Amino acid sequence: RRIANYTDDGAPDAIVARAERILKAGDLVAAIKELEGLSGASAEAARPWLRDAQARLSAERAMASLHVIAVSLLSPVGE
Repeated sequence: RRIANYTDDGAPDAIVARAERILKAGDLVAAIKELEGLSGASAEAARPWLRDAQARLSAERAMASLHVIAVSLLSPVGE
């Protein structure tokens, strides 16, 4: 796959390159959004990764919620 400095290019290579760059910066939500712009065979090829990424997001959100609940349960009553 060729890699270049893609900006607004809608080609699958450009979309994947942007998603990789975004993911390396740590933004899974934005990488998912970028890959959701794929269509046809490219979208089909990305589907398993997108499914796994969505599952990871769900797990991270659940962990964050559990953390908030755990902290609230550990806090003394009345504080």
